Amino acid sequence: MGGRCYYIDDDDNRHNAPYCTDNFQIVSPKFSHAGFKWHSIEQAFQSLKFPKGSMPQVQIYEASPYEGESYDNYGIRVWQMGQTRGTKIIENWDKVGKKIMLILNLQKYISQDSFQKDLLKTLPHDLFANPSTADWEYFNKQIQLLIRGYLSNKKSLRDVLEDVEKMSTDDVLELLKNVS
Repeated sequence: MGGRCYYIDDDDNRHNAPYCTDNFQIVSPKFSHAGFKWHSIEQAFQSLKFPKGSMPQVQIYEASPYEGESYDNYGIRVWQMGQTRGTKIIENWDKVGKKIMLILNLQKYISQDSFQKDLLKTLPHDLFANPSTADWEYFNKQIQLLIRGYLSNKKSLRDVLEDVEKMSTDDVLELLKNVS
């Protein structure tokens, strides 16, 4: 699940990180991945865990935000849609999903320079993800820190994306575990 990251300032005050750190953020214009245009990372993630063309995959893809619907409400709605188990999810999704989540975040950050600038504004503070399901609190944080590290080192996110897409799932997990 999503939710904005946060950071603690030098005076031990908690601050919300920018919305770009939120997997529930509804982006406009939509970002692209796997031949589809997505409203949010959560929508893409929940849809892509099902085989292409399956009923849940299509239903989640077609689920647009309602007029005035908040990021949180839309994110929770598509998350709930993704919890159906009437259709088998992609094999090894527990691991494959981490790689997909990194790729989706890279695609979103590539889609708008303002997201990249907003993420860099969180320097020099460590980022923390809000509590989530399974181990996503850890991986959401690691993904944001990894991308921020690439940006602060002026590395092209398009080049990073190409590299990540070629990596094995195990190598991506190792990459994320080594982010500091």
